[in-house]
Amino acid sequence: MFGFRRPKAAVFTLRRIELSQKIGTGQDTIITGLSSAYPVRNIPIIMPSPDLSLAHLFSSPANAPVLLEQRGVKIRLLVSAEATDGAWSLLDYQAPAGAPGPHPHYHARTTETFYVVSGRLHFDIDGHQRTLGSGELVRVAPGIRHHFSIPKEVPAHFLILFCPGGLEGYFRELDAIVSNAPAYPLPDMTPVIDLGRRYDSFAG
Repeated sequence: MFGFRRPKAAVFTLRRIELSQKIGTGQDTIITGLSSAYPVRNIPIIMPSPDLSLAHLFSSPANAPVLLEQRGVKIRLLVSAEATDGAWSLLDYQAPAGAPGPHPHYHARTTETFYVVSGRLHFDIDGHQRTLGSGELVRVAPGIRHHFSIPKEVPAHFLILFCPGGLEGYFRELDAIVSNAPAYPLPDMTPVIDLGRRYDSFAG
C-alpha cells in the first residue's frame, strides 16, 4: 500500500471547455465538444490523507461493480456518490445496436453529462435532434426534457456523469425490477415511474 506522510498540495492546470455546439437558447443549457487549447488557471489540490491508499483512487470497467445487465445493456459504476461525498458519480454504459434507451424524462436537480467512447448516440433534447459520435459529449441541465437511443448500425459505449451523484441507485433497483418481469416495458410502468421519482427522474 502507498500513502502520504502528510497532506501536500499539488498544482494541476485546468483547461477551458469551449462551447463548440449549442442546442436551445441558453448557454448554460446544453454544450457539446471539448477544447484543451487554452489553459485557465492553476488550482492547488490537497492530496489524500495518510490513511487513504492510492488503490482507492483508481477504477476501470473491468473491476467496477455491475449495476444493471439486461437485454444486452450493461451498466457499471465507475465512481459512486459515496466516494465523492455526494458531489458526483460516473457510470460506464454499453448498449447493443438499436437499443431504445429510456423514455423521455427530466431531472429536477441533477446535471447529466454523456461522453461517447465509441459508436453513436442519438438524442432528443427538448425537441432538438442530434446524433453524437466518438469523442463528443452533451451536458443536460436540470429541467431539460431528454432521452437517447442507440442507432441500428453499431453498438454504443459511453459514460454518464451525474452532478450531484446518487442517480446510480436508480439503475441498481431497476435491474431488480426488470429481472423479475416477463417482459420490458412492463404492462404497468407505475413501479418504474415511482422509482424514478425517488431518484430525481421524472417522466416528461
